[in-house]
Amino acid sequence: MLPDRDTHPAAQAVQIELLRKAGTARRGHLALSLSASVISMSRRPSRAREHSTTGAPLATLVR
Repeated sequence: MLPDRDTHPAAQAVQIELLRKAGTARRGHLALSLSASVISMSRRPSRAREHSTTGAPLATLVR
């Protein structure tokens, strides 16, 4: 595994150990939560760009 440059090695070791101890359901929940967060953040610039261009919220344009 490549070391994270923004995480202290001791903190990274604790994170990895906690993930290893977590059950399958917990790891699945974390993965789904992270995916939802990434999708949400990726849509934010689009919403702002679409709103400023057309004056209509993106949800209105997608329908």
